[in-house]
Amino acid sequence: MESKTQNKIIADNIKKYLKQNKMSQKDLASKVNISPSTMSDYMNLRSKPSHGVIQRISEVFGVNKSDIDTTYKDVKEIKSNILSVYNQLNETNQKDVYQYAESKLEEQNNNVIDLRTYRDVYLQSKLSAGTGIVDLDPQHKEIISYAGHIPDKYDLAFEVSGDSMEPLFEDGEVVFVKCDDDVRNGQIGVVMIGSDAYVKKMYVEDGQIRLVSLNKNYDDIIATSDIKVIGRIIM
Repeated sequence: MESKTQNKIIADNIKKYLKQNKMSQKDLASKVNISPSTMSDYMNLRSKPSHGVIQRISEVFGVNKSDIDTTYKDVKEIKSNILSVYNQLNETNQKDVYQYAESKLEEQNNNVIDLRTYRDVYLQSKLSAGTGIVDLDPQHKEIISYAGHIPDKYDLAFEVSGDSMEPLFEDGEVVFVKCDDDVRNGQIGVVMIGSDAYVKKMYVEDGQIRLVSLNKNYDDIIATSDIKVIGRIIM
């Protein structure tokens, strides 16, 4: 519920600044390098913009990130709040705060900070782990900063939307695909049936394809025609 509420706050703020700047959703999508369908997902509360997208949207509108996503706190605002609280303390408590701050600084300087390496990944689109439509237009890509494991060789990257492949792939997780229509039985792959795209375990049986979810709350999907295997998930 909290996630849905925050998504609505973000969407409402984007709408406000779109109106103020007399800009369309499509124009904004182009300026921040995401597809119109991804922007539509944000505005219809189907997903939440990544940190990088929030940053680019705020830059387009010339506002702080916290003006778009209220979970961010502007650094100047934090410093101002700290100083305001400090000035209200008596002299003894001010000394306590100062000593505590000094101890935290020493702790920080003595610790080795683990800096993860972030790399740019081109997301082709959101890929439903339940049902959905995948946009394979090479012009419709979103660049994200990704700190997780990236395979040495892959062809496409998608963001999973849905929970049908949990616990292996969670909602919002990035998956990498090697384009190959020769996916073996039991492998996890990406397949299109008509205009619907899925990430599932795949089995070919008696001239039909059976798509199996890891989440037992989802039934198998059976298809006999209009099938296109995009590729297999690589870890």
